[in-house]
Amino acid sequence: MPFTLVVTQLGRQAIVDADNTGTLPVTINQAGLSASIITPVETALTLPAEIKRVAAVGGDVVAPDTLHVSVLDESADVYTAYSLALYLADGTLFAIGGGTDPLFNKAAGSMAAVALDIVLTDIAATSVTFGATNFTEAPATTERQGVVELATVAEAQAGIDALRALTPASAKAAVLGWLLAQDGSGSGLDADMLDGLHATAFALLTGATFSGAIKRDAQLYLELSGGNPLLNFDANDYLHFDRAANILRTIIAGAERLQVNGSGVLINGATAWHAGNDGSGSGLDADTLDGLHASAFLQASGVAGITRAWGKVAGSGALVLGVNITSVALVSTGRYRLTFATPMAHADYAVGITYSHGAYPSQTQDDTHYHVAEAAADHVDIQFYYGAQSVGPYTPASFSVTITH
Repeated sequence: MPFTLVVTQLGRQAIVDADNTGTLPVTINQAGLSASIITPVETALTLPAEIKRVAAVGGDVVAPDTLHVSVLDESADVYTAYSLALYLADGTLFAIGGGTDPLFNKAAGSMAAVALDIVLTDIAATSVTFGATNFTEAPATTERQGVVELATVAEAQAGIDALRALTPASAKAAVLGWLLAQDGSGSGLDADMLDGLHATAFALLTGATFSGAIKRDAQLYLELSGGNPLLNFDANDYLHFDRAANILRTIIAGAERLQVNGSGVLINGATAWHAGNDGSGSGLDADTLDGLHASAFLQASGVAGITRAWGKVAGSGALVLGVNITSVALVSTGRYRLTFATPMAHADYAVGITYSHGAYPSQTQDDTHYHVAEAAADHVDIQFYYGAQSVGPYTPASFSVTITH
């Protein structure tokens, strides 16, 4: 039969007497052991065939109606125990128990330990105490199982207690607390890896040399490892710098839309005009001039009556003032050759002359005449005469010429 333990009538009476007189609770301080198989009864006065009595009895109240009792025998005695008795300090048999199976087999080199939880149905567990010994179970060591006190989280985090044991919860809290106290900025913790990667997998803040693209995904990335940097947005849109040609290109929809080079800026292959490259000789073909189209102006080329050249010439042939006349040569008496800076479109042009005659060679022949001696696209020759019948050539004091066509 299974092990059964009952509180004897003497044990109950001891508790009742203590309660009635107001004395302290009864105290269990000894245990008896027997090798006999017995049937426990409340009327028992002693443990039949008791072979050993031990004083190493401990216990505690673990619930209002439950006592936890431990018995320890560390002697060299050899025996088999089937039944057990608990005695009060005055020798009264408090409880007796037994069964058909051995409680334990004691060998000479072993320690016998028995732990029982006794549920009291009509007695308050607080009415029972235990003797002076603090034994309930053998204390645990590194070589022996036994009783150990559990450490609090604070005790576990302190890390200096060599007796208390850790639970998984306190161990986790202690280790996590220790790690949080040891890592972080300024901690000096030198890790071997970060998220499974060694330091060689990362770029240094200064002095880094990249061996591959910096990618967000397969389309958006920065490529610095080649000779020419590339910032790629997708398959048809990117920025590219040609280091050898010193050209920055912007590619949109697969075509070059913007180019910046050493000479300027191109937009869709055409020069971008600005204050630094416009003006005379720039080749800028504007849509309007001061808001007006070309149709609002009179074109000089091919329009009759437009002045093509003019000049004021001294009688010596010196060019005093002129436009589109580079030089004047007195090729013979009274004959002047005017050379144009920009040749005329043709030689069919009009020559207008005003003059200051100066002194005539003969007082009786005081009229001045002239004619165009030669007209060409790049020059014109003018001959001056005096006298009504154009007696002979002479040199006027000065004259002005206007060329129109």
